[in-house]
Parts: sequence; C-alpha cells; structure tokens
Amino acid sequence: MAAAPFDAKSLLLNSGNIAKLNRFGSPNVLSPVDEITSGLSSAFQLWLSEQSEHHDSNMHTDHADCRHPLFTETVEPSERDDLLVTVKLFPSDFDTAILKEAFTTAIQELNVAHLDNVILCFPFHSQTGSSLQSMKSLWKGLEDLQKRKLVTNLSVSDLDKPELEELYQSAELKPFLNQINVASCCVIPKDLIAYTKSNDIKLVITADPRVLLTQQKLHEVLSVGKMVSGSWNPLWTMRYKTVTKYTGVIRHRGYLVKCAKDS
Repeated sequence: MAAAPFDAKSLLLNSGNIAKLNRFGSPNVLSPVDEITSGLSSAFQLWLSEQSEHHDSNMHTDHADCRHPLFTETVEPSERDDLLVTVKLFPSDFDTAILKEAFTTAIQELNVAHLDNVILCFPFHSQTGSSLQSMKSLWKGLEDLQKRKLVTNLSVSDLDKPELEELYQSAELKPFLNQINVASCCVIPKDLIAYTKSNDIKLVITADPRVLLTQQKLHEVLSVGKMVSGSWNPLWTMRYKTVTKYTGVIRHRGYLVKCAKDS
C-alpha cells in the first residue's frame, strides 16, 4: 500500500461543483448522504490519480488540499452581486476554532468576500445530545463572523422548541430560520410552529440528517484510491450553494470536508 498523500495527517476535500450537468451520470435525485459521498469520491479519485502520475510533493506533506481543476469552480467577481451564497456547516465538535476555520476555508475556496446565508447544524452525539451552553458558545462564534461582515443571515438546524427558545433569548443576533428534518420527528411540533411564528423565525423543511458525513462514509470516500491507511475522522463538513437572486437557478453546489487522521 503506497503512502500517497497519507503521509498527511489532515486533508481538505473539495467535491467541486456538482451542479454541473450530468456530473453523476444519472437523472435520479440523490439523497444528501449519497450526494456528498459520490461528489467527494469522484473528485478525490481524480485528484489522487493526478498526484500519483506526477509524483506531486502534496503526497508527502502534513496537510493536503484535495481538489481537482476539472470540477472546481469559484464565483466570478463580476457575478457576485447577482448571487446568493449559502453554506450549511456540520461541525463535529463545539469548537469555535473549527467554526472560524470552516468559514475562512469556504470564503477562500469560493473566492468571495462574504457569505449571504449561514446555517449551523450543532454537533449531536447520540449518547449526550447537544449541550445548551456549548450551543450558545458556538453561536457567539457565528455572531463574531457577522459583526466582521463575513456573513449576513445566521440560521440553525434541527432545534426543538426549548433549544430554540434558549438560544434565541441568549443570542445578541437572532436566528433567521430553523431547518427541521421531518423524518426525525414525522410531524413538526405545534409548540415549535407557534414559537417560530411569534418570533419571526422561518421554519424550513430539510432532508439533511444531523450528521451528514459519518466516519464510515468518509472511509468510503478515502478508499476509492485504495491508498489510505489508518482511521480518519471528519472535523467539519460543509455544503455550499450559490443561486441567482432573480431566477433561483443554482450555479454552484458542492461540499467541503476537513478531516484528520487518528494519531
């Protein structure tokens, strides 16, 4: 088994723009989990092949940025004012450093100065759930980004009524919307509907699970080149999307993932 980039202890995976016509060669709509897995796998496999062919120095560094020019597209500066840029972040831990790194990376990878809409899916662990105090701390990290004019609207995902109320009351900058996966609750609770309505918070349905990229799925992605050894964990996962303001046409859609190898 070759060392490949896995002299590296961390990787940034970029799926590139999966909104391109026929990227996956199928007319079927993929689930969010299948979409991220397929998008990352195809881009990572091409990147690996190119590095191996050219014996690139990226194969032997502590960190490697894994993106392929065939898929990678940035936002053209001349088009920026006509686009809405939205990202949804799934951090693996309540760490504001991870939060800031993820958004700095998104801004650099998309070549934009700010993000219009940010949706935060708080870390969730089946054993412990989500700590309200930790949620508040992470939200303050988002508020700091907005104060620095790096983001415009701040939103959350999968908060029930008590969690949303607690966050809302403590937040200096209030959440714009709350996404809910009805697969996890079947019917949206009436108390949540009433609370969001009375506080002018939009309630939006999503198909996203609480954990978009599990460790098992990450290993599936990294196994495509059969050059990976060891155990890897996603530190944060992000979906980005740009939409034209007046027509709603999706121009860019893709995924960024920062992962690290267990020591």
